[in-house]
Amino acid sequence: MRELVMAAPQLVEARDLLTRAYHRSMNFEACAESARVLLAISPDHRGGGHYLAQSLYALGDQEGALATYEGLAAAEATPGALEGVAALSYRLGRIDAARTAFAAHLTRSRGPGRSPALFGLMRLESDAGDRASAERARKDLAELFHSKPVGVSSYLTSRLQAYGPPEWFKLVDKGHLAGVVRRGLAAVPGGRAPATFVLPAERAELLAYASGAPSRALYIAKPTHGSGGQGIELAEGAEAFADRAGYVVQRYLERPLLAAGHKAHVRAYGLITSTDPLRAYVYGDGLVRLAPEAFNLRGLNRLELAMHVTNTALHAGDPRLVLSDDAEAGDKGHVWSLEAYMRHLHSRDAKEARRRLGDLMGWFVRALKADGFFERQAALGLPGSFGPKLFGLDVVFDADANPWLIEVQAVPGVSGTPLVNRVNSLLHTTLARMMIGEGPPEEVERANAGAFERLDVVSYPPP
Repeated sequence: MRELVMAAPQLVEARDLLTRAYHRSMNFEACAESARVLLAISPDHRGGGHYLAQSLYALGDQEGALATYEGLAAAEATPGALEGVAALSYRLGRIDAARTAFAAHLTRSRGPGRSPALFGLMRLESDAGDRASAERARKDLAELFHSKPVGVSSYLTSRLQAYGPPEWFKLVDKGHLAGVVRRGLAAVPGGRAPATFVLPAERAELLAYASGAPSRALYIAKPTHGSGGQGIELAEGAEAFADRAGYVVQRYLERPLLAAGHKAHVRAYGLITSTDPLRAYVYGDGLVRLAPEAFNLRGLNRLELAMHVTNTALHAGDPRLVLSDDAEAGDKGHVWSLEAYMRHLHSRDAKEARRRLGDLMGWFVRALKADGFFERQAALGLPGSFGPKLFGLDVVFDADANPWLIEVQAVPGVSGTPLVNRVNSLLHTTLARMMIGEGPPEEVERANAGAFERLDVVSYPPP
């Protein structure tokens, strides 16, 4: 794509595709730069304006993002532009401007598209002390939700994640995440993650680590801004990756807990509903993705990615990849539910694995707190403007049923196979009920938590 843009630098279509690619991989610095070039070529390009605003927001420039959204709204008051103006005006304490933008958003939206504005008004009026207006917005949102529970909750969840705390987007950068995890492991007991090195900065540390490991130990290299498994490589010995730049290299877990003979990773869902006081949950179900090739490190193809990489997007088109169209079958094909995965374990192992997964989720939240994550969030604006934060941890269990944190999904996908849609639909509707019920927030959460289990994020070890 870069080659196409270099060959035709003034071609709008090529620049648009490159900007989209940067945005999809959440490389927001490159996306913002590319979007500015796109707008210089085509000033009225609506997509370029939205990509610029979203990238500036993810980079922490809330004022710049707001100004961009205000420019878009002035040119054409679309629901997307008005949503940006409303959300960021609220965040920055400009209550009257936020009210006006939320009201305008409601007049231009239909069906589930109205839910972000109603949720925003509910929170804004509560922060402003206008309980009557907050309750009207809550009732309107509850009525809309009950008319289309899945559609409203899924749409609302996706939009709330778009305006979550900007620092969450940094965790998509595998190099940045490596630093957060390393500091967390040092500061908070109970975490587990593979040894990870950011290249080229930590080349010497990688080679020093490798010198003390078995000569045929496996290492996995990933682009820091990669997504969907793109660019992943596997090798024996760290030397194969030592001269890379823009990559992280991890010691590979060579004894994974197999699912029907295949390596698998678990997408576990966490939820933070308040940062002061800190309240967090782990969801009882989740998703498990299996590699299409059976696991066997003794074979001639021991480095084949189809055996080791579990991202289904990477294996699209591979005849070995099976995606079931049966939403109720949790263990067919190469995408399972977490519940089905646990059923394949002995009952005692499953109970222990679930407990350890919850402990790892709790550790991660405590690690963020120890790193000052929530203090920095509080400094960005009004607390109610953030809403609940749903996130995913990608975890691999080893053969002893110990969960290892591999990656963090700041904005978990909403849709996929029929099974994915079933699991996520219940997840999202449960989250909506926790947010829009009547009464004090903590009591509403407790009454509607469903499969969400409250985490102890204060003491360690958990009781």
